[in-house]
Amino acid sequence: MNDIRNLFGAEFSPEHQAVLQQTKIDERLPGPLLTNIETLINVIGTRIQTTSAYFALPQRVLAELNEAMVEPMPHDLKRPQLRSFPTLMGLFMLLRGAGLAVGETKPKRAVLIDPAALEQWQSLNPTERFFNLMACCLYDASCDCVGMRSRGDSGLVNEIRNVYLRLQEKVTVVDDDRCGILYGVENSVALCLLHQFGWLRLDYDAKPKPGKAANVRRIERTGFGDAMFVVTCNFGLYEDEKTNVFLAKLQPIFPAWMKTLTRSEPEFREGNHVFKVSLGRFGGES
Repeated sequence: MNDIRNLFGAEFSPEHQAVLQQTKIDERLPGPLLTNIETLINVIGTRIQTTSAYFALPQRVLAELNEAMVEPMPHDLKRPQLRSFPTLMGLFMLLRGAGLAVGETKPKRAVLIDPAALEQWQSLNPTERFFNLMACCLYDASCDCVGMRSRGDSGLVNEIRNVYLRLQEKVTVVDDDRCGILYGVENSVALCLLHQFGWLRLDYDAKPKPGKAANVRRIERTGFGDAMFVVTCNFGLYEDEKTNVFLAKLQPIFPAWMKTLTRSEPEFREGNHVFKVSLGRFGGES
């Protein structure tokens, strides 16, 4: 199915099932997700001090972390921000959404790996790790954890659907149109995460423009991605599709997926707390 229109509204077929059953899942397949996640877990470790109100990764570690990825993004940035590296940003969102990365304020503000969550993580096999992170990506990950206002609901399933449905052909060549597939940080993050999960293959400029990050130039859909799109994203916008339903769909195809991550309950913090709340403007200017 080279034409994306054939996937929209398609039933999950024996051909889709066969593609999934033939897919090997390990640290580098069908994408580099698990290797890169493990790198982030090891680097964050017991704590990285941060001044971010949202416990986001600090600027001083971003370039080094990018180079530690399986496929570093070429760039010529002097002071990169987290959004400069959408792969890093997306992977960090997965760690936060899954409860693996948490924030602490004492003795100093820091982001760290939760020991209880890490113990759970280490008990999972590669298939369980892969699909727990995919479920997190679809239903739990949020830009809120990096200081960007999300649309209100959790998960990137809508962004993934929107990006995927723009890939009209099996291979898409990307130009410099800022209103295209890569418009907006959320779309860039969704696209890079799909590459991590093996739904897509991305190729970048070999050499970035001065002071810029490299642009994505070629996007290729994979058979695994097309099958996963049908099984995970092809439902109504308001359907309540959560991890346990996702597990029920895929566990017969991937019987090695038996366990799911359970988030630790947050500790009670005694004291007076100030909450900042903002409301969007309704109607027009007053």
